[in-house]
Formats: sequence, C-alpha cells, structure tokens
Amino acid sequence: KKAAARPKKEVRREKQIKAANEKAEAKDNSKVVYSPGEKRNDQSGDNRVGNTAGADFPPGWTTSTHQRKTGRGFYNHYVSPNNNTFRSRKNAVAFIAILKELKKKNDGKEPSESEALAFFERRGHKR
Repeated sequence: KKAAARPKKEVRREKQIKAANEKAEAKDNSKVVYSPGEKRNDQSGDNRVGNTAGADFPPGWTTSTHQRKTGRGFYNHYVSPNNNTFRSRKNAVAFIAILKELKKKNDGKEPSESEALAFFERRGHKR
C-alpha cells in the first residue's frame, strides 16, 4: 500500500517553522516557534530575562519575555536599570522621555527614577 500523502498546508507550515527556528538561532533570538504537534502550554524555560531592550533605550534597560497563560504567544516587560517594570514599549519610551525632560530642567543633572516615576504617574501613565 502507498503511504497517505500529507496535506500541502501541513508540509508548508513545517517548512515555515523550520525556517523561523533557524533564523532565530542565527540571530540568537529568544522567540520559540511551535510545531503543530507540540504542546503549547509547556512553560518550562519560556520565561526569559535579561535581553537588551533595543536601540531606542539607554544602556541598562532590559526586557523580560513571558509566555501567556494560554500558551499562545509571548509578551515583554521592559525593565529600567532600577528595576521599574513597564508592561508596554510605549510606556517605557514615555518614561524615558520624562527622564530626559527632567534632566533638561535640572541643567543636565540626572534625575532619580523615583522622581521621574512620580511625574510619569501624575500624567496618567500606567506601569
């Protein structure tokens, strides 16, 4: 007997997953791509801390990547050098803008993060 042919979509998806994983390994990226048969809610080792936050952020900022409880996808928290955590990139960038604004007001003197955090929250932002 002939073996049953696999659907084209399944073969194509497996190739996409393989290519994405190879690309992630080449970049040393922390993203994990699951194959259709893998268990998605296995969270062993899927919380990553200490990745650099990116070019938009000053030195010392990191991200911590967490898998969602549903197992479908990941989300980042942005962490300042003093361990203030922000749930979105937008809020982290707004906080950095406030730090720069306060530095300008203080004639180049670095403001404390607690002072900037008070301004941040007064303006209606949420961490």
